[in-house]
Amino acid sequence: MVHKRNISVDASNVLFLRLVRVKTSEEQGLSIFLDVDFATCPVLTIALALVFQAAPCPELVDNLPAQAAPTTVTLSPEIPLIALLNMPSINTSLVAPAASAHSEPSPTIYTHVSRVLDWGIPAAGVEAMLTSHSFRRGGAQHANSCDEMTERWNFGRGSWNMSTTDKRFNYIFNTSKEHHKIAKVLSRYKPKDTVSLQDLSSFDAQTLKSIVEVQRVLFSSCYNLEAERYSVYKKVLDVLTACVVRHFPLLKALHPGSPVVKRVEISEPKWMAHAPKQQRSKAKILVAFMKLFLHDGFALDSSEADYRDRVLDLGKRAQELVLPFLYDKHQITSRGSSAVLEHLQSLHNKRTLNAIIGRHQRLLQIAAIRDPAPGYTQDILEIVNK
Repeated sequence: MVHKRNISVDASNVLFLRLVRVKTSEEQGLSIFLDVDFATCPVLTIALALVFQAAPCPELVDNLPAQAAPTTVTLSPEIPLIALLNMPSINTSLVAPAASAHSEPSPTIYTHVSRVLDWGIPAAGVEAMLTSHSFRRGGAQHANSCDEMTERWNFGRGSWNMSTTDKRFNYIFNTSKEHHKIAKVLSRYKPKDTVSLQDLSSFDAQTLKSIVEVQRVLFSSCYNLEAERYSVYKKVLDVLTACVVRHFPLLKALHPGSPVVKRVEISEPKWMAHAPKQQRSKAKILVAFMKLFLHDGFALDSSEADYRDRVLDLGKRAQELVLPFLYDKHQITSRGSSAVLEHLQSLHNKRTLNAIIGRHQRLLQIAAIRDPAPGYTQDILEIVNK
């Protein structure tokens, strides 16, 4: 079990976790680095676990069983009845409770890992049965295959000495140097590589202000709360936010409609542009001119997850067609929106765009253009006859 306050950045500028076993109060430490592959990056996993928390809680994963509190008082026949009635329910009973016929075990982190493996193994075509134990064993063997680390380091790091009784995967310390080397190898680096911890310090003040606004909404369950045990250290949040920002394009390319993509996009602040009415009108006319140059038409659906991305792509395509048209055929080198609009209006008045407008109208008639924009903003340019 990992508490939020047990995630910190140590003196070596390395993300550090203090793990608490569910059945005991023992704490064990673990240093982690950014993985080369975002799909197996532990830092990204921690960030997404915090992003999806619906309400504040002390734990990193909020659906695991809580640590059992030890019983402080044991009942005996000498205790008066009035004292027995007033005692809290945490005390033990005089009679052993009857075992439940349908007792369901509480899910653990290994249960979640095994469920994901059961879902992904058939699709990946893996014939050998894998469990969470397979990954722990495979991780130790992967680290042991590095010629720059000795076998005893991995046995101490993962307790994979076959002479032990229980063979549990307990993380223990040798020295910080050896500990960091093995953590780097498990994250697909070389033991002596310098792995820097990425945070938000490289951004300028204006960009940082925008990122902090997103950070406040994205990590609302652990951002600067009154109860410290529900909050994550600000330096750790900066590292997790930088990890989400860095890997967001990869996550969106993998699945544009995934919950994490929607969660990040909802957290994005809405910028209201208070442009004058005349300027807004000019922008609509310029968009109408640019649509003329999409020769093959286009289809947009505002209900699709990638609607905004497709609008931006169409805008880039239209720009790549408009600017060469102005330069190659009319030696116009202007690139500003106001100047381009003036030149297009001039060409329109000279009947230079009549053929392009006619083609655009035919595309509208055969439904080759499906535009969710309001009707009064479409087909506003007419062929000039005089």
